[in-house]
Amino acid sequence: MAVMLVPGQTLPLQLFRPQEVSMMRGLIQRDRTFAVLASVSDAGEQQAEFGTTAEIYAYREEQEYGIETVKVKAVGRQRFKVHEIRTQADG
Repeated sequence: MAVMLVPGQTLPLQLFRPQEVSMMRGLIQRDRTFAVLASVSDAGEQQAEFGTTAEIYAYREEQEYGIETVKVKAVGRQRFKVHEIRTQADG
């Protein structure tokens, strides 16, 4: 899924994969900011050159049918140029 975020735009997310839920909880406990990289293609074959920081302004944790979910609303804040990409185990 290709996602593009620009400053001022609202980004609603519903996360249910355990590593995504864990990552989002960590972000909420820290500074509530994450990066959204501009997808070059749906396949994600090329590395993104630009992105936008997103600030979480609302969230809700739920559990349905034994599955934990986190619903988040974030707003695009600032564009940036990608210099390096690092990945952590929790996303």
